[in-house]
Amino acid sequence: MTTNPLLTGRDIGMAEKATRALLDRRLAEADLPFASWTVLYTLAAEPEPVTREELVRRLVYGLKIGEGEASAAVDGLAADGLVAPAPGADGLAMTQAGEAVHGPIRQAVAEITVELYGDLPEADLAATQRTLAEVTRRANARLAR
Repeated sequence: MTTNPLLTGRDIGMAEKATRALLDRRLAEADLPFASWTVLYTLAAEPEPVTREELVRRLVYGLKIGEGEASAAVDGLAADGLVAPAPGADGLAMTQAGEAVHGPIRQAVAEITVELYGDLPEADLAATQRTLAEVTRRANARLAR
C-alpha cells in the first residue's frame, strides 16, 4: 500500500496562493504587475545595477514565464520611469520614482510577513525553508530535462 506524503504540492500551492493574494492586493493598488514587482524587488536587493539581460533571465527562470513577458516587464518599468540605466555602470537601477512605488509595498510585505511567520518556531521555519528549497531544486531539475 502506498502512503501519501505528509506535505504535497497542493499544501504548498494553497499557502502560496493565499500569501500571493495578499501581495496581489497591494500590487493592484499600485497598478503594478507581479513580474514588474519582481524586477523592483530584485534591484532593491542587489548592491550593484543589474543588466537588462540578467533581469530578463532571472524573471524567466524564477517566475517560469516566457522571455517576451519578462522583457515586457523590464521595458515597461523603464518606460514608466521606475528603472533607468545606472550612471557610470552597465545595468539598470531603480529610480526615485521606482523607490517611491517599491518602498510602501515592501513595508506592507514586511508587516504581513511578521503577522504570518513571526510567532512560528524558528526550527520549523528553518526546516520548511530547507524542504521548499529542495522541492524547488528538484522541480527545476525536472523542468530542465
